Amino acid sequence: MKSRQSSVGRELENFMIWWVPIGDRIPTNSRRLQHLADKLTDAISDTQTLVRLALKTSGNKARLEMIEAMVLNMESVRSIMDLFCEYCERHDHIHFISLKQKASYLKQVESICRQIGGWERKTRFLAAKEENEANPEAGGED
Repeated sequence: MKSRQSSVGRELENFMIWWVPIGDRIPTNSRRLQHLADKLTDAISDTQTLVRLALKTSGNKARLEMIEAMVLNMESVRSIMDLFCEYCERHDHIHFISLKQKASYLKQVESICRQIGGWERKTRFLAAKEENEANPEAGGED
């Protein structure tokens, strides 16, 4: 499982490498777009940090909280990237994301989210198992 979890970190790193040149093409005279680009960069970076922390955490309950935060960060990434793609489609004079790049973004984020989701399901199962083992009388019979 560790290799799959580490691959999430590698994919996030690749996504950041993919994103930076695109973010650099966002018009500097648009404060709002620049602000969203900064938020996107922060969300990717925060998710990378959470992956590293979750890999080092021994308790499944604490790891689950970090993974849930990763899910929220990736929802922000998706939301902001969708907004950028929509913006570029609506404005003929501003194209910092092409259709090919949009397809690449969708593929990368889908893969990252699928892996995080699998990690979340497994960790949720392990956390529940730990909880049941710690409190055997709490789960089951009335």
